[in-house]
Amino acid sequence: MDSKIVNHTTVRDLTNAICIVTGANSGTGYAITQLLVERGATVIMGCRSIQKCNHASKQIQNAIANNNRNISSPGRMHIIQLDLGDLYSVKNFVSEFSIEYPRLDVLVNNAGVISQVGERTKQGLEAAFGVMHIGHFALTKWLMPFLLEPLVTPVATSTEEHSSPHPFQSGARVVNLASEAYMFGKFDISLMHAEGTGDLAGEMTDNCENFGPYDMFNCCPFQSCPVTNGYARAKLANVLHINELQLHLDSNAVQLIRNGYTAPRRVVTASLHPGSVSTNIHWSLDTFSKLMRTSAEAAHVILHAIQSDDFVPGAYIDAMMQSHDLQKYRKLHLPTHLEAFPDISKDSLPFIRAPGIDSFSLPVWDWEKKNLIGSMSKDSVEMVPNDVVAAQLWHVSEKFVANWEQAQN
Repeated sequence: MDSKIVNHTTVRDLTNAICIVTGANSGTGYAITQLLVERGATVIMGCRSIQKCNHASKQIQNAIANNNRNISSPGRMHIIQLDLGDLYSVKNFVSEFSIEYPRLDVLVNNAGVISQVGERTKQGLEAAFGVMHIGHFALTKWLMPFLLEPLVTPVATSTEEHSSPHPFQSGARVVNLASEAYMFGKFDISLMHAEGTGDLAGEMTDNCENFGPYDMFNCCPFQSCPVTNGYARAKLANVLHINELQLHLDSNAVQLIRNGYTAPRRVVTASLHPGSVSTNIHWSLDTFSKLMRTSAEAAHVILHAIQSDDFVPGAYIDAMMQSHDLQKYRKLHLPTHLEAFPDISKDSLPFIRAPGIDSFSLPVWDWEKKNLIGSMSKDSVEMVPNDVVAAQLWHVSEKFVANWEQAQN
């Protein structure tokens, strides 16, 4: 299924880095947690089950201790309970995090779920969308002050202390684990109307249409349509969330500068497809597990998104670590980013030195021509530009979270 990737990720010392990984007790979350801890980072493991998270933490500690490589100063793990299907839990997670940590360097929105038909979150949303999008949207929103917190360089007490710059001196990172399944996701036309919640809190969009070259494939033979589309739509939301988040970060920073204030810390975002990975959420794909990547292999795609400067902010990174500028960020928005953060050296950003390295090149699926809006009634729907869909999804998500917050007061 997926080609094997060559592990060429630079081994960077991540000492003093503070990272959060959701769904950290298994699969890709477990694997990226281990990679980060091996490199010296402090990783806050967000897990629904504290018992499973404790077990995973001990396994990682043992694996590092028994590793043949010389890991002189591993980082540490801190477990905080997190149920992304319940905004109460998300809010409590952020509150507990804030007690101990003044800032955040890396947020990996990793947790995933393939929900059952009719399954809902605590707040009544379709489970896949509610957990993977709204849960992570709220988490990112409430953690943003910690991501934007400027680094404070400690005063060195000797010529050797603090000689190395902070591993995320050039900016914090937000990484959404999407999937190439996003290509088959759609939102119901109700997303574009009024408050836009529409089928997000009711029946899932039925997108059992043919897709691929010459419409050769159909999603339905493998699983019931609501299951496949619930997952695909949530992964599409993960991609659009990152696109819109980067634009909001850049715009807000520029406004502060133009109004005479100091810009906040730079934040770089990315969404990615880690490859077809054999994890415990693929409960119906056991037959194909031997053809899939291991979580350890997939984690290097995540590490690439965390450490690399090879891609434009907001990019989608595929399973082979190739980046794709879906929203034409380089052409339309990069000048705003560079205005917001003039201290960033252009020479330190490979994507500026090599224009076109991240050009959109997914051959069997044309992002610009695909209508992300469908209709459960199968009526034809007028084409809605993807940037308009992204902006509306942001508005709907922001409004949903804000309404929930207001109801708690």
